[in-house]
Formats: sequence, structure tokens, C-alpha cells
Amino acid sequence: MSVASRACALGFSLAVALGTLALLWGLTLTAGARWTLGVVSAAAWVACASLFLALRSHQRQPPGDALVAHLHDSFDQERERIASELHDDLGSTLIAAKMTVELAGRELPPQAPGLAARFTSIQDALRSALALERRLADQLYPSLLRHIGLFAALRGHLTCAGENPVTVTAPERERGLSRQFALSVYRIAEASVRGLQSATRCGPIDVQVTESSQWLELRFAASAPAVNFESAVAAEPELAVAAARVHRMGGDWTRSNGATGVEIWIRLPLTASE
Repeated sequence: MSVASRACALGFSLAVALGTLALLWGLTLTAGARWTLGVVSAAAWVACASLFLALRSHQRQPPGDALVAHLHDSFDQERERIASELHDDLGSTLIAAKMTVELAGRELPPQAPGLAARFTSIQDALRSALALERRLADQLYPSLLRHIGLFAALRGHLTCAGENPVTVTAPERERGLSRQFALSVYRIAEASVRGLQSATRCGPIDVQVTESSQWLELRFAASAPAVNFESAVAAEPELAVAAARVHRMGGDWTRSNGATGVEIWIRLPLTASE
């Protein structure tokens, strides 16, 4: 039983016990004493019932923005771990197997065309497996973000997100950002783009990234309005995740829906990157 449930049970039991005691004492005492005990009993009932309802309501409330953002930060750490294992372990194994097959294929006798064709098929399968491994690793943790920086990752990976054409304008010179801050900003941009894609279902998405001495600002603009109610609802989870991350980093997140499209403005303090 949780602490809140125990508190609820204790408060309810206290109210019942106090009310019963007041009732029993009221049978034998004077009218003034019975009136006083009745008021005390009623006050205890009201207080304990209020406590019970407040605790029950607190238990049913959805997690706040801070908890949601914390959970997604934990997901990011797990994604990074899996991406490292894919790239370092699985990728190295596939490369070694590919090189071994290529060397073995060179030693095949020319009078065995069928065997050579099988070796070629194995090499093609290994190349496809390597490409899949790299694509999955990039989806889990972008290689450009790991090796170059945030702006390169936004330009290189967001443009390939989804069916809608995405254009990204970001500074060429990378800024010295902490690894966690850069990853959080990238996930915010990724969730915002996915949310706009779900909401509009068509039309290009333009992403602009600007920086100053104190702020990092991102603007996402979809030139097509939300298609229908279902599309708007489908976009809400992604946009809610982006907003939760922004608020946890101490930034501002605003959205405007117009007849010509949807825009999202995000401003993040660069002090959070220290």
C-alpha cells in the first residue's frame, strides 16, 4: 500500500472513531456537552473527508511536465547506450564478416560460378545489414550530433524526417554546448517536426535556428494548416513532449494555429547548457 493510501485509510478511520466516540458520549452528557462534541465530530469528519478526497485526487492526476521530461531524458540515455552497442559491437562484427567473405570470395576457383554467385549474395546481404545498423544507430543517437555538433545534426538528420520536405537553416559554426543540452534540443526539434507532420499531413516544414549570447531560438513553420481534428489530436503527444522538455530546461514554448499554417516558437536559455 502506498503512503498516500495509508494516509487516506488513517484519516478515514480517525473520522469514524471520533464520530462514534462523540455519539456515545453524547448519550450520557448534558445538552451543552453533546452540542460541543457534535461540532468537534462534524469538524473532524469534514477535515478527514477533505484530506481523503485531496489525496485521492492527487493520486489520479497525470504526471507533470517535469516527470514527463525526466522520463524522456532516461529514454535518451538508454537510446544512446543501445546506439553505442549497435555501432561498436554489431557494426564491428558485420564489418569483420563482410571482409572475411570478400577475402574468401577472391580465393574461389574460376570454374565454380555458382559458388561465386552465392558469395556475392552474402556480400550484398552484409552490406544491407550494415546500412540498416547505421540507420538504426542514427535514429537512436545521431552520429553527426555525436561527432560534430547540434547544428550539423539538425541540418543532416531533420531534413530526412518523414514524408514532408523539411528545410533547416542553422548556424554553420558549432557552439560549445554540453552533450545533454545538445541532445535535449535535438529531441525537442525532432518531436516538434513529427508533431507538425502529424498535424498537417502535407506541405513543407521550415526550421530556423538562431542564437544570441543568452538564448537559443528555434522556429518551426508548416505552410499547411491542420487537416482535421484527428490529425491535430495525433500531433498533441509529440508536441506535449517537446513542450515538457522546453519547460524543464527553463525555456519558452508557444504555438500559433492560423489559416495559412502552424508555427511553433521555442526559446531556450544557454545557461542550461553549462
